[in-house]
Amino acid sequence: MTNPAPRRRLDPEARKAQLIGIGLDHIRQHPIDQLALEEVISTAGISNGLLYHYFPTKIDYQVAVVEEAADELLDALRAVTLSRDPSMFLTALDAFVVYVETHREAYVAVTRGAGSDAGLMACVDRAKTAIIDLLQEKLSIPDDPNVVLLLRGWLAFVEEITLQWIKRPTCPRSELVQLLELASEPMLEVADRVALGRAASAATEHG
Repeated sequence: MTNPAPRRRLDPEARKAQLIGIGLDHIRQHPIDQLALEEVISTAGISNGLLYHYFPTKIDYQVAVVEEAADELLDALRAVTLSRDPSMFLTALDAFVVYVETHREAYVAVTRGAGSDAGLMACVDRAKTAIIDLLQEKLSIPDDPNVVLLLRGWLAFVEEITLQWIKRPTCPRSELVQLLELASEPMLEVADRVALGRAASAATEHG
């Protein structure tokens, strides 16, 4: 149990940031559904009422923490140099695996949430959409509904393989990354074919 912090006055924004920061520290190591508000209150050195002043329910607090974790994840992904160049693509996949391995619980909270609460799942969906938008931009993938659907499936595949490998490593990380790259090549090829097919159909209709 974390020792209670000494009570100190903070302005509203600083207090809210402190509370979210405590939640972030928790989900970096533990599943989000194990986040106990009593521990947050004790760590912050505040009264129950003050926490509920900022976050009326536990779900409201979880959503705020997950949104902050999503911002951190997106900042980390933006910093990765990702392109169609094979060596850069391989390097980017390696950076992704390292990030998930280091921040497993936080990553799961951002991309999968916990339970079926509508507010939390909406937060997860926003995060996934932002990740897909970023991948489209970095990989120059057209904004086509079918291509985006394919990209979402590919991301889910890469996530699942990576998370399973973290739980039970069956090979060195370098080998895992090479496997992910090999599996990714057909997806990018299909995405290009679908996009070209759509463009050709549109040109024929307007020709």
